Amino acid sequence: MTVAPQIRSRRPTGQVPWPVILVEGGEKSGKSYSAALLSASARVGRTFWVDLGEGSADEYGAIPGVRYEVIEHDGTFLDILGQVRAVKAEARRASDAQEPPTVLVIDTISDVWEGLKNWASERARQRRKLGPDVEVTVSMDLWNDSGSRYRRLMTELLTFPGIVILLARGKEVAALDDNGKPIERQKDYRVEGHKTLAYDATMWVRMSRSGKPQIIGARSVHAGIRPGRDEPKDVKAAEAERNLLEWLIFTALRCDPEQAHVRDIKATTGGELTAEERGEDPSAAQFRDRALDKNATQEDLRRLYDDALKTGKLAVPVMDETGEIGPLGKLIIRKGNEISSPPAIATGRAAEQQQTPAPVPNSVQTPANMNGISGDLASIPPAPAANAPLPEPAPDDLEARRRDVTQAAIRAGFAQPDGTLDFAALTAAYEKWSGGSLLRDATVGLLQRFAEHLKTVSRQPVAA
Repeated sequence: MTVAPQIRSRRPTGQVPWPVILVEGGEKSGKSYSAALLSASARVGRTFWVDLGEGSADEYGAIPGVRYEVIEHDGTFLDILGQVRAVKAEARRASDAQEPPTVLVIDTISDVWEGLKNWASERARQRRKLGPDVEVTVSMDLWNDSGSRYRRLMTELLTFPGIVILLARGKEVAALDDNGKPIERQKDYRVEGHKTLAYDATMWVRMSRSGKPQIIGARSVHAGIRPGRDEPKDVKAAEAERNLLEWLIFTALRCDPEQAHVRDIKATTGGELTAEERGEDPSAAQFRDRALDKNATQEDLRRLYDDALKTGKLAVPVMDETGEIGPLGKLIIRKGNEISSPPAIATGRAAEQQQTPAPVPNSVQTPANMNGISGDLASIPPAPAANAPLPEPAPDDLEARRRDVTQAAIRAGFAQPDGTLDFAALTAAYEKWSGGSLLRDATVGLLQRFAEHLKTVSRQPVAA
């Protein structure tokens, strides 16, 4: 029986998460200067600067009061990612110790995506053995690789337990029509970087050499800009003149270090395949899930076995908790045995001498039961020893004929290493012998003839 999912919900906290501030603009507009000045604020802790494609981190260290540290790296993506993760660990330590928030500056995030684009182009040239001056078309799989790397870095930044400042280049470009042709006397503004950069930022700030900084957009209920309704807003506060980013973070966004938290980002994944997607029998998969329930008792498993037997599902292959495929009945019995950790199940004469009873009835443990051949749990004897004589069933007893087939099959070699019946091999042998018929549909006469056939075959396992 499938359990209906229950609603899992909570009330929103209303707290402001740690911000990711995008600061973009044209050349010499003050982007890096404003980031360096933030490190002079007494409201922030250690500030780390990742210089990418700019080379200006050392020079801005001459600004009075600034106290940032320059991250050293070799320019490769994996080294940069490793340094970001190291800074993130320090930020977590500082947050746990209730120290002022750590700041991470990326100057510039535009260069990150530019480098990943070049990486994709170079891989495309290597794949086609083209020279550096030959124009190349980058295939979608290479673009996906670059996008995946970019997303790995952005995930680290979006879940940073502190303040992240992303500097980017922005400029006016010629407006293009739907065919990619320039539109006369029209301009568009473009931020250089990955297409999702603005979406990822908590606040988007534009710097200009000729005017005041503008808040283009903000994911905030305190910044005074309604998304999709308000025009970009000039920053006119007197406090912002002294330290722009300090004012934006702690006053405009109202980020409180004592209450700020990492953004709760849960990426959507495909998850595990469903029973239908794995090609499993859906009802057998439901039986399997009940058998793997950690709260299932032996009584639950006995009832489950009976239900699976009645519906003909014991022999249906299912995937267990380790990913292995095997008969449903075998899984149910194994889980029943695991509950009380009984002694190993013996067969034949050893079973008659065994003093400690198994937790699941002896009839349920036999290969015949396990693989769904029998329908009478109380009447099935254990599998015979190799030298025991085969019983003679009554001519019209279907269950007895099924037991006869089971016992003959084990003696003929259709057995697993643990002595249980290899039902898959047996059914395949029957289909081959009968010309395509199913073992579960066999009549008394066919079972009798098949049992006689099994008595003549080798004890070695028969290949399917």
